[in-house]
Amino acid sequence: VRLSDDGRGRALAIQRGLTAVEHAVAQGQRSVAALEASLAAGITAAGGVIDYASIVDRASLGPLSEIDRPALAAVAAWFDGVRLIDNRELTPETR
Repeated sequence: VRLSDDGRGRALAIQRGLTAVEHAVAQGQRSVAALEASLAAGITAAGGVIDYASIVDRASLGPLSEIDRPALAAVAAWFDGVRLIDNRELTPETR
């Protein structure tokens, strides 16, 4: 309700970014730094101001450098003065 129509459209970058991260992990990307950078870049490009765009261990919420176990991608970003949060569980394929 507090977002403008334009802000709502731009805020979809959060969902698109989380989906892109999920797909990248499914395709074998494991570098947390690369995934976080990509996630943050998409949100920033849409005009969002990021509080955090992090990928952490799903059980402990501790930092990861590589996705080698279940993880959580978490985002908090501002659009139109409204802080939005979302997250996505990430599970690497084991081969």
